[in-house]
Amino acid sequence: MTLLETTYKSLHDCDLTKSTRDFSTKYLNRNANWYSYQTHKKRDFSLTAAVAFVKSVNNMIEQDVLDAESKRALLTSKFQISNYLKDTHSLYIM
Repeated sequence: MTLLETTYKSLHDCDLTKSTRDFSTKYLNRNANWYSYQTHKKRDFSLTAAVAFVKSVNNMIEQDVLDAESKRALLTSKFQISNYLKDTHSLYIM
């Protein structure tokens, strides 16, 4: 399972996203079909999608309207994506 799929599953399991289409638009700032296309092609996060994800999570955390379980899921996913960016692209983003 790719990091993209793991991230989606984690957020979906915590009811932070209702579908892959919602995940693509809400968290990745991409076309609604982006997730489906990436998984069909057996691809993982792109650089721009990973950065968009971290930014989206930061914005959601700042709003402070999430319960503890949702925050934990978002922060765990953000940590994993940040490590992916650091390890794969030598990009440090928090």
